[in-house]
Amino acid sequence: MENSIQPTSYYLKETTEHRRERHKKRNLCRTLKLLIFVGCLSGFSFQTVEFLTNFYKYTTVVNIDAKRTDEFPLPALTICSRYFYDFAEYCKKYSKSCMSPKDTESFCREQPLKCNGTESHAVTPKDFPSQYTVDTFELLREMTYKATDPPFTQHPEMFDVGPFYLRSKSSGFDVCFTSGSGFGPTGLRTTPKMSSRLYKLTSEYLNFTQEDNIYFPSDAEPFATLYIHSPFQSFRTYAKKLELNMHKQYFVYVSLEMQKLLPPPYETNCENYEDLWRKNHTAPVSREMCEHMCLHTHEKYFEQTGEHQFTTDENECFTILKDENSDSFRKDTKCKCRQKCRDGCLKLNYDINVLTQKGLWVHDDDIYQRDFRRAAVNIILEKDNVRVLSFKPQYMDVELVRYIPEASTRQ
Repeated sequence: MENSIQPTSYYLKETTEHRRERHKKRNLCRTLKLLIFVGCLSGFSFQTVEFLTNFYKYTTVVNIDAKRTDEFPLPALTICSRYFYDFAEYCKKYSKSCMSPKDTESFCREQPLKCNGTESHAVTPKDFPSQYTVDTFELLREMTYKATDPPFTQHPEMFDVGPFYLRSKSSGFDVCFTSGSGFGPTGLRTTPKMSSRLYKLTSEYLNFTQEDNIYFPSDAEPFATLYIHSPFQSFRTYAKKLELNMHKQYFVYVSLEMQKLLPPPYETNCENYEDLWRKNHTAPVSREMCEHMCLHTHEKYFEQTGEHQFTTDENECFTILKDENSDSFRKDTKCKCRQKCRDGCLKLNYDINVLTQKGLWVHDDDIYQRDFRRAAVNIILEKDNVRVLSFKPQYMDVELVRYIPEASTRQ
């Protein structure tokens, strides 16, 4: 019998139930893959929209740095002082307001300079040293109005912020002198003057002297106020101030904080006035000057049309807005000038630390002694500690490609 192997085939017939189960698993896998894809796409799209929203909002971050600089932007100095008046000069101009003292001998013994060397020339204001009459106030105010020179001496060979010039006069006796301001009498300056000294401290020395024959209002305490401020900002609103009294010496240590802002469209929304100035040398150099030029333009219009003028007081915009009786033209003009002028992109904020000592040591006859007829101010720049606050873009253009993949991986 012949052995033979015959192939045997087995056919697995797929039932309808098995077929349904297989299709069900396949559809489930497809659904899961689709859900995963939609989830990833949604996360990616969300991060993309979030980034583009932030990117086109032009958000900023602040970098704070403390560093030493060899070029220190010099602050502006403003001194508002009660004027000192010479008895002899006052009585020479206004003889009717003066009289000889009742006890000439004792008067000249106690105050010889007021007698000019002889008792026959002894004179004093009628109401000195008591409260002054209205006439005396008016005469002193007239002398103040005619004054042009500062009542102190300056030693600029060290600090060199420039000469002091008359800044403003009040309705009383105060006269303000400014040095180093961007609002000088000869025009505008583009940038602050720089101190390029290589040593740590640079000093400015101011000397006030009160001679025995000085006559000034009895309520002149303090006799002067020193303001230290940015060259392009108002000394009345942005300055650090120090009240000065006679018979003292002041050591004022000045430190600087610089703020560097970004122009539109960034949220700091500043104006680069220096760039505007360099283009045509007619643009304002600060926000304050921008407002002043805007208001000055409208003041000319008021002069030509006979309309009422308004002052450049910083708070007047809000006062006018609250005043229901104020005409809409004044409201619109004043407030538009304030809204038109943005902050400058460079801000200089000066801080001060003051040490005070009584009397002033002077060299007299080969010895040093305290002189209580003077007041001295030493202004010292601390260039080793300049604090810089820089506003920088939170996102750069190159980050548009780099940020989105990184954001997707964080999901």
